[in-house]
Amino acid sequence: MSYPHEPMTTPAQQLDVLNQRIKHHQADFAACNATAWECRKWAMTFLNAAAIYETAANDALAQLKTDLEHKWAKELAQ
Repeated sequence: MSYPHEPMTTPAQQLDVLNQRIKHHQADFAACNATAWECRKWAMTFLNAAAIYETAANDALAQLKTDLEHKWAKELAQ
């Protein structure tokens, strides 16, 4: 397998070039995979935090509803 910009080589040299290219792309894939893993890890961290904030907001709204219902019930009773 020879490319136009490469001089003619022996099969062993061609194999060596191919192996170097494969290693280069494996390193690229590993780096990309590591980056994707980091992105997933941080995304999960933020999603977990969002779920905690959502729960806290729901609890606060439920408490506000209860407080307002009690307040209004008292006001109506007067």
